[in-house]
Amino acid sequence: MDRSPVLSQTTRREAILVMLLWVACCIYTCTYAYLNAYRPDAANHLIYGIPSWVVWGVFAPWGVCTLVTIWASFWGIQDEDLGEENTDGHGEEPSYG
Repeated sequence: MDRSPVLSQTTRREAILVMLLWVACCIYTCTYAYLNAYRPDAANHLIYGIPSWVVWGVFAPWGVCTLVTIWASFWGIQDEDLGEENTDGHGEEPSYG
């Protein structure tokens, strides 16, 4: 089956964006939790009953990922021109069966 170069380029770009975002958030979460979660000298600050390291180390990156996903879904991903429609000359799509 012949793959469209537009489809390959678009999906590759989106996959790279998702992976880079995931890796960045994973590194941030692991580093923040390592530095702030279980320090014996740290004061346990609560934000609405949740430890502050969970809010800033877990919920914040999830929020950023959610906002990026919403942006990409509504405004970032654009339809690409795929060229002329393949018809059989009568204005109908050809049957393959």
